[in-house]
Amino acid sequence: MKHLQTEFFAKNRSRVSELTSENYYFVAAHVRVQKSRDIGFPFTQNSDFYYLTGLSREANAILAVSPKGASVLFVTPRSDLTAQWSGQQSFEELKKVSGISDIRSTEDFDAYLQDTVSRETVVYSNYAFDAFIKHHDMYRNPGNRLLQEKLRNYTDNVRDLRKVLTAMRMVKQAPELAALQEANAITKKSITSIKNTAFKFTHERQLQYALESKFYELGADGIAFDSIVAGGVNSCTIHYEDNASSLQDASLVLLDVGATVDGYCSDVSRVIPYGEGLTERQQEVLDAALDVQKYAKSLLGPGVLWAEYERDVAFYMRQKLSELGLMKLEDDMQRVRDFFPHATSHHLGLDTHDVFDREAPFAADMVLTIEPSIIIPKEGFGVRVEDDVVITDSGCMDISKWSDVKDGS
Repeated sequence: MKHLQTEFFAKNRSRVSELTSENYYFVAAHVRVQKSRDIGFPFTQNSDFYYLTGLSREANAILAVSPKGASVLFVTPRSDLTAQWSGQQSFEELKKVSGISDIRSTEDFDAYLQDTVSRETVVYSNYAFDAFIKHHDMYRNPGNRLLQEKLRNYTDNVRDLRKVLTAMRMVKQAPELAALQEANAITKKSITSIKNTAFKFTHERQLQYALESKFYELGADGIAFDSIVAGGVNSCTIHYEDNASSLQDASLVLLDVGATVDGYCSDVSRVIPYGEGLTERQQEVLDAALDVQKYAKSLLGPGVLWAEYERDVAFYMRQKLSELGLMKLEDDMQRVRDFFPHATSHHLGLDTHDVFDREAPFAADMVLTIEPSIIIPKEGFGVRVEDDVVITDSGCMDISKWSDVKDGS
């Protein structure tokens, strides 16, 4: 890793112990999920587990921390066969990254619970909810649920750890900000490079692969989310991920992409001209979105409440949509959502849509996106402009400038 050291993860574990009043706490890694027969889907780690251990590849594992702060890492039994076929980190490698010296097999987890936990013992763990998330049409990774079921066999006092971890992860530490800054710089440099040669590509997927290849060339360790490369009318779909269309008839391409560094995500959106370039109308709409983004940046700062911020941006967007002839000022605010159907911002960190507490005011060193969009299906195009910012003591600034301020330059 470039920016995160063993001390970072150990410090996080100690802080959780303090915030849970020195009770036991447990965090599960994600489990591997079958894709077909003996092939699994690409593995992505539980962000909370990574935040406390630094282990991005270790599946089916459990972190246990005692009231005195002693950490135990339970991992799947090692075998020569697994190492031969899939690769496997040794115990020494796990210790070096995580700083945890007590590493045991998951086969010993029940015995650990029998020795340490009674029906009355208070323990903390991330709550597991319904296996299926209806509004996202997807199943949850079962890691947390399996751990919860195991813990409830031994104690009746399982408390939710999510609030503690969310409060910690919302405010970034210096190593996290450094990783976020580098990921953002890689993403922007890649977009600039591709923008100048976009005319060479005739298909969305060609553009996608060129961008992602540039991420790795510049030092990224991964892709933050499925890249969105949407030409023409495809730009009207917010999370268009097919990238399966020809660019032959497109006059613009919407890019919504991000690289990762040390697992920390960037998330940047740009509209680039293609073919004969933006029409006068498209440029007018893009300028309006840029104006809304500038206004949103002016609102951000410590103490600002999420709901008030989003409300004020929506009101300003209504004014711009009225100027574009898309609605009237006296129209109901719900009409705004016909053209701007999502929030202005989301937190950014180990997850692209990072954890956050909607009731907590913004504070220094939180990192957010600012991404107003204007989507006009009847006109066959949509625009979105998105940048990543860090909250400062007096407002906010582009994450790319963080190190300059940190170093006093």
